[in-house]
Amino acid sequence: MQELNSTPAFVSQIYADMRHSLRIVRQRLKRRLNLADKALLCRLTNPDQQELTVGRSYLQVRPDRLVLQDVLGQLAMLPFIQTGKTRLDLLDLAALRAGEPITCVVRHANGTQEIVQLDHTYSAAQIAWFRAGSALNLVI
Repeated sequence: MQELNSTPAFVSQIYADMRHSLRIVRQRLKRRLNLADKALLCRLTNPDQQELTVGRSYLQVRPDRLVLQDVLGQLAMLPFIQTGKTRLDLLDLAALRAGEPITCVVRHANGTQEIVQLDHTYSAAQIAWFRAGSALNLVI
């Protein structure tokens, strides 16, 4: 099993790669990208050459990071929830603001807990979309 050391430099490079991919995709599509576009297309393995025809193209993406995109981390939290041993609580989502961290409490089965500050990349418009129920209640 490969070990992954998530250093600040490593994380910075991931975000730089994502921004680079999105710049290329925006230029190729000649339009603004919505949140779903950004979440998926920033992970293209080859944004310069990938065919981008809706309903026809098979995208080559790096799904290892895609699963963690949800602002609530629901997909990432699922293995913890299923074990019944660890619980993750996001505090005060009503106060979610662009550029400000989210507080997460990790509650372990042995009664101990950790408080972690999580950074997010949501803009004010994306937070409004999230509060409205995301794609379930708001047509973009």
